This record gives sequence, C-alpha cells and structure tokens, in this order.
Amino acid sequence: MRQMARFLISEEPRTFVPSTRFLGIHRRSPVIRVLSREEACRFLDACDHLPPTFSFARRVVHSAALRLMLLTGLRCGETLSLRSQDVDLNQSMLTVRGKFGKTRFVPIAADLSKRLQDYRKMVMGQFKSNRPNDAFFPCPDGHRPILRKSLYKSFRCVLHIAGIEHRGRGKGPRLHELRHSFAVLRLLSWYESNVDLGTKLPLLATYLGHVGMTTSQVYLHMTQDFVGEVIRRQVNRFSDLITEVSL
Repeated sequence: MRQMARFLISEEPRTFVPSTRFLGIHRRSPVIRVLSREEACRFLDACDHLPPTFSFARRVVHSAALRLMLLTGLRCGETLSLRSQDVDLNQSMLTVRGKFGKTRFVPIAADLSKRLQDYRKMVMGQFKSNRPNDAFFPCPDGHRPILRKSLYKSFRCVLHIAGIEHRGRGKGPRLHELRHSFAVLRLLSWYESNVDLGTKLPLLATYLGHVGMTTSQVYLHMTQDFVGEVIRRQVNRFSDLITEVSL
C-alpha cells in the first residue's frame, strides 16, 4: 500500500502516503535455541550416524557441512558457497566469502581439518572430479553446491537422532542457530579457562566476520551451562564473603 501511494503521488500530490507503522504490524524477534555442550556433542555424534539408506550426499556431504557449521560458526550461505579451492587443508584454513562481498580467512582446528581431508577423499572417489571451482559440499552432480532446503531436511534428521527436540516452525532450533551455539560454546570454553574476555571477544567478532562487537553481541546468550560457570567463578572470587546458612 505504501509503495503504491509513493508511486501515485507523482501524479497526484494530494495522495496520502501511510507511514511504515501505519497498520501497527510488529514482528516478534525469534526465540534463539542454543545447543548446550552436551547437546552439541550428541549433535556431532549424530552427524556420523545418519541412516545407511540415505544417499551419499546426505550421509557424507550434508553431515560434513553441518559439522563444519557447528564447529566454525559459519553462516549457512558461507558454508554452501565454499569451493574446493577455498579449503586449504594443508594450512587448515578456509577462505570464506561472507555477506556484502567481504572475504575473510578462517582457521580451523587440526582434528576438523583431518576429518575434512577424509571427507574430500570420499567425495573425489564418489564424483571422480575435484576442479578448483567445484563446490566443496556438492549436490549429486558433483559440481554445484547442495541446496539449503535439502540441508535443512538432514539437519532435522540429525536433531532427531541426537534426541534434540524441534519445537516447531518458527521456534527452532534453526540452521542459523548452529552459529549462535558456536559463539556461546566458544565463550564458555574461554570463561572456564579464566582468560581475559576483553582481549578474546574482539577475536571472536573477527572470526565470525563482524566489523565490531555490537553485531557479535547478538550471538552471546546466557545459557544454563554459562550460568553454572558464572556462579562457580563468582563463588571462587568471593568465597570469603559467602557463608552457608543451615535451614
């Protein structure tokens, strides 16, 4: 309605152009479902136990893509757009083409790099091709990237195998919430190690491809795992001020 009115006003200056909030429609922010550490472990294990009746693409390609998303925090689009030449497993480094045409280098852990090496050998053996511009996570033709909706179906299957409840449409977990889970679990690991978060948080922002901490703060949530660790740290710090009272 508003766009039509803006078009008509060029012909008839008296046309009323409603404001953006004219109809009073307010979108609710989705509830973010972050995986706990225990759930994340079950999720990764489930990635390795997709039914043998699934196609090669779903059992091998989809499971590797989901594992990478949880362990690196890559966006779904960034993961699916990876090409073979973007994945340097000798240096354990990914070249990621992010939002707005920005490119960044993302280092990965040695164990993940080893898994991806094994994965690459399996893909090369299956599709008999490994051109530099081929998708690193290819669909059955061996060249084009897998589709997001297809990956989402495998994601739901992995959740089911891992015993993680899906709360229905709009309530998650969603594919993008693997990125939230990565950020929270990385922060939790640093918190447990008593590192200086003031120096680590900018590194997390850079790793996620954010310009500054303002955007990264969207991904940091107070989970049950985190609450327990915060309590532990504060009890250790102020134990001389805290006394137990018997009821």
